[in-house]
Amino acid sequence: ALFGWNASRFIGLHSAALPLWVNPEQRAGFLQQLSTSGRIQQHETRFQCHDGQTKPCLIYVEQVSIGNQSYRLAMVHDISERSNADRELRQSEAKFAALFIDSPEPYVLFDKRSAKITEINHRFTEVFGYQPEDVIGKTAAEFGFWRYPNKRPAVINKLLRDRCLRNEPVDLIARDGRVVSCEVSSNFILIGNEPSTLSCFKDVTEQRNIEARVKHQAYHDALTDLPNRLLLNDRLEQHLAIGERHGLSCALLFFDLDHFKRVNDSLGHSCGDAVLQEVSRRLQARVRKADTVARLGGDEFVILLTGLPGKPEQSAERARINAAELLEAVSAPMSIEGHGLQLSCSIGIALSSEHGSTPEDLLKHADTALYGVKASGRNNIAFFEPQMQVVVSQRLQLEAELRQ
Repeated sequence: ALFGWNASRFIGLHSAALPLWVNPEQRAGFLQQLSTSGRIQQHETRFQCHDGQTKPCLIYVEQVSIGNQSYRLAMVHDISERSNADRELRQSEAKFAALFIDSPEPYVLFDKRSAKITEINHRFTEVFGYQPEDVIGKTAAEFGFWRYPNKRPAVINKLLRDRCLRNEPVDLIARDGRVVSCEVSSNFILIGNEPSTLSCFKDVTEQRNIEARVKHQAYHDALTDLPNRLLLNDRLEQHLAIGERHGLSCALLFFDLDHFKRVNDSLGHSCGDAVLQEVSRRLQARVRKADTVARLGGDEFVILLTGLPGKPEQSAERARINAAELLEAVSAPMSIEGHGLQLSCSIGIALSSEHGSTPEDLLKHADTALYGVKASGRNNIAFFEPQMQVVVSQRLQLEAELRQ
């Protein structure tokens, strides 16, 4: 019934002549084992069926005596289902191994209980430089994998709480000391009966660098790399809020290079750009790290002096001294592309304690003070005065009326 052979096809045949054998080598090996030990225990093999198929079998053969006659009793168990299950398991394990080892993303297998690494894939070695012998049997902390080890407990607690991680941002250290920005995803799995943690470390360093560059470009001037108007407004708002809480003031110095258009017209825009870069370097060299040098466009620069203590008169004097030093720094001779130049500038100043409580007011009033310096001959410094605003408004109205 198991193999589909008729009984008459078997009875009377020597065991060597049975049609069950798949090939002569199988038959010879089987009979050799019988002649040596006289029995066979749990021998796995395949036997031929009547329809040409083969079945996986488990064979037992024992020597028995009936009366005075010796016999061999052979028992055959069909293990097709077990073999299929084993094959499926092996295929599943092979698929997992292939997905793990040859995955295009770095993967690590941790022992869940000890947090020690039990396996890494090829991509992990390519990205981080660690060979299996460098890390297997160690925890990530033991070979200095975390850039910020103090952040590790929070990430582990999140994994235990949620039973998984999804794209958790983590900075890691490669074998050669590089910082690799990663998004970590983890799951708990069973490998046999062993609880394990499967973690994927997706390298997003280049993506983060691109995002940082785009963000930097959005808030900085392309020519001088100084903060632009957006970043200046943001810092102004912050320092105005801090000053209000701690009784500190800030000063806004609005710069404009005198007759800068002549440089562009006579020497060209490339020379003009080099002049602006040199001016930005001089301004940065003369202010504190807490202060901000910004370029609004063209030849207009703004300096934010922060944390000015004392009464408004003291803050004004401090701002005036700084402005005079900056005026002198800009006016010093410079050599640009083989041309000796000496430029002057005009500076308008607005104080947060006197001239405005919003970035818009301070910028407007510093610009108005700058206009006053230009109207009175340039190459000088002026603080904003309410009368200046009246003069500007009157002039604007007069121009509009003249046009009408």
